[in-house]
Amino acid sequence: MLVGEPYWRREPPDQATLEGCYGTGKEDWLPLPELIESFGLLGCDVVEMVLADQDSWDRYAAASWLNIRRWLESIDITLGRPNQVPVEPMHVPAAAAAAEAS
Repeated sequence: MLVGEPYWRREPPDQATLEGCYGTGKEDWLPLPELIESFGLLGCDVVEMVLADQDSWDRYAAASWLNIRRWLESIDITLGRPNQVPVEPMHVPAAAAAAEAS
């Protein structure tokens, strides 16, 4: 199971900060130690964790979107089963494209 969950890096100082983070109260998100503990309370083991900060968020999110795209291309989204139609590759090297054209 893959979960993406925000957490408080530090205590939010006021209501304006909460609203700026699209939250309504401090209880909307937990500090990281409590967040990890909450998975154990649900009977789940955390086996790997990737943390992204402001400097690495774009790189983290880009990989997620690529994986989602590949997954969507592999299924028939109308029926939720493996796609029976061959999927065209996302990128075709110029030499291969030239060879196919001739």
